[in-house]
This record gives sequence, structure tokens and C-alpha cells, in this order.
Amino acid sequence: MPNIRTIKKYTVTSAITFLFAFLLWKSLTIVLPYFSYKTWKLSNSSKTITFNHDGKMIAYATGEQIYRQINPNPGTRASVADTSKVEIRKVRSGKTIQSFDFFAASSIAFSPDNSMIAMGGYGGEIEIWRIKDRKLLYSFRDGEHYFFETLLLSFSPDGKTFIAAVGDSSFPISSRPGQVSVRNLSEGQIKYTLSERYSCAASSPDGQLLAFGEPKVPLTIYRVNDEIPLRAISNIFRSCRNLNFSQDSKLLAFVSLSSERDANIYSLEENKLLRKFIIDHRNDRHYYSDTAMSSNSKYLAVSYIIDRYGDGFLIPSYPKAFFSRIRIWNVENGRLIKTFAGHRKGINAISFSPDGKWLASAGRDSTIKLWRMPPYSGWLWFLGSIALAVFVFSRRTELREWINR
Repeated sequence: MPNIRTIKKYTVTSAITFLFAFLLWKSLTIVLPYFSYKTWKLSNSSKTITFNHDGKMIAYATGEQIYRQINPNPGTRASVADTSKVEIRKVRSGKTIQSFDFFAASSIAFSPDNSMIAMGGYGGEIEIWRIKDRKLLYSFRDGEHYFFETLLLSFSPDGKTFIAAVGDSSFPISSRPGQVSVRNLSEGQIKYTLSERYSCAASSPDGQLLAFGEPKVPLTIYRVNDEIPLRAISNIFRSCRNLNFSQDSKLLAFVSLSSERDANIYSLEENKLLRKFIIDHRNDRHYYSDTAMSSNSKYLAVSYIIDRYGDGFLIPSYPKAFFSRIRIWNVENGRLIKTFAGHRKGINAISFSPDGKWLASAGRDSTIKLWRMPPYSGWLWFLGSIALAVFVFSRRTELREWINR
């Protein structure tokens, strides 16, 4: 029969073993995600990023992204760089496979067959290129003002219809209406245009719905084919930012412009608000920049920008990498399941790959990071830690001898 001394040794050994396993598990869940992404260095920060439809390519804007109108004459712009481009890389290898000269792109879209890429910038300048041989196929300009920004580009699933939304990036200060245009690419004609003040716009992946919201009119759903308004979503959602359809076109995700504190998931089928996520931070220096919904509608990701943290005098200044982050929520139950950190100056834009394997982020530190998805929940590391604990416990005799030396 074991004596009290033996029992105490056994208890201490077991406690140390499982404490070690627990600390190892927590360390792995914190440290290992930093090694679960790819990093690409760019010549300058990008404000937009998107995957192609099979998830094998990714496009982003690089070079000088600053636009300044130095006088009211149309066509006048100033930039401190002459190398503003849209680039395409292979996701697997990171190799740049194509590059297009285009000034300060604010929106990019691939055609459904991945043969074309559309890019839009300031002044409503929009171009569509064939990727294979860099041939310019279409070029047009939407909007009446040179400082308008392209906010949305989208192809229909058959590639025949093209939607572009151009508006004033200084909204809601400006009172100038933006323009949403729907084109028939095969005929090269505009089917119709909608001229409204709006703060967000999105088209559904199935090519049937168009949504946008503005201060005086609720968030409204239109039918793309004939511009008929189908539904106005609740007066409390009069305007929004970062509007996204889910891949099955059944959900809408957006941030309320009135508070910019919460992200909302709205069901078009049930015609009701499903979930609200409080996305603000405890200090006003940490504010959101972009949202994205995964292709399976399971995850909602929100990225953040850090203006500053600490004034360097009374409050120490901290590295911005500690606070710029991406938070990922489970849409079904509203739980925050993961936080990614690593960009040093905040994140401009994020995008999920269609296959759900990656979340891409374009940072202000002139890098792009590709985070492995779905987010690590910690169970893998927990099971590994349990296995290690079992191994250590099997060596308890040697451990007791080491403790009692």
C-alpha cells in the first residue's frame, strides 16, 4: 500500500505534467498561428484585394494609391509615383504572372471564366483586360466627377452582364449622387443606370440582385435584369459600409454607417436580422476597415486599422502590430473564434478565397498575408498537448527522481 510520501510525489508529478501540457497548449495556440500564413512584400500598400473564381490567383493594386485633384479641371491629377499597377499572383507559388498599368485602382474583379480582369479607379475610369495576352478589351468612364471612386465591379455568372458602382469617396460629407451602371458586354451597351447618393453597393454572386443603401432611402434590393426594386430593408438600415452578399445570395453582411460599431447579418429569405456583432474596440484609435464573408457563409471577418496607440509622452507608444488585427466570428452562433495579428500599420482590405482555404489581407505595411482557413480552434494543439502529457506521465518515475534530486 503506498505511503503518504508516495501519494504526494504522485500528485505533484501529475499536477506538473498537466500544468506543463496546459501551458504548452496555450503557447501553441498563440504562437503557431503566426507561422500559418504566407507573406508577400509589395512596393506599396494596396487598398483592394480579390481572388479569382477558382481561388488559384489573387489580384491587388500596388504603387501609389494617393489621388489629389489640384484644380477643378477634369482630367487633372497629381501623384508622387509613376508605377501604379494591378498585379496578379499565383496563390500557391506567390509568383507574379501578370501586371497592368492602372492608376490607383480601388476595385478589382475577375470574370467567371478567369480570362478577364476588370479594374476601376478614380474619376470612374474602368478597364477590362484579357489576362492571357494583356489585351485591353473595354474602356469606359462612369460618373460625372473626376474625383469619384469606383466602389464595385462585378460580372454576371455568364460573363455577359457587367455592373459598376462609382461614387464620391468623401461620403457622407458630399451631396453628389453616385452612379450604378449595368452593361451588356456582348453588345457593348449600357442597359440602364441608377443615380443615387449611396454609401455601399453590392451585387449577388448569382447575378440576379443588386443592393445599395443611402441616408434618405433604406437599404434596397433591386432585380438586375429590369432594375425593379424588390425590397427595402428596415428603416434602421438607411446606409451602410462594406456591403457583401453571401455566396448563395441568401445573406447580406454590412456595417451600419450610423454607428460604425456593429456588423450585421441579414437573411433575405427570412427578411430579418439574424445576427449583430459588436466590432468596435475599447478605444477610439482602433477602428474597422473592411469586412468579408466566407464562401460557405460560416465566417464573418472584420479587419482593423490602428491610428495610434500611446502619445509617447504620458502613455508609451506601442508597436502597431500588437493592435492591428483581423477578427473572425462564427455567423451561426455569433462567437468570436479567432484573431489574426501581424500587419504593422493596420489592414486596408481582406478577402476570402472561393474554396475557403485562405483569407487574404492587404496591410498598410506594404505586405499581403494569406492566412490558412478555417481558423485554428486550438483543438489540434490541445490533442497534441494531451499526447505529450501522456508521454510525460509514462515517464513519471524519471520525473519524480529528477524532482527529488
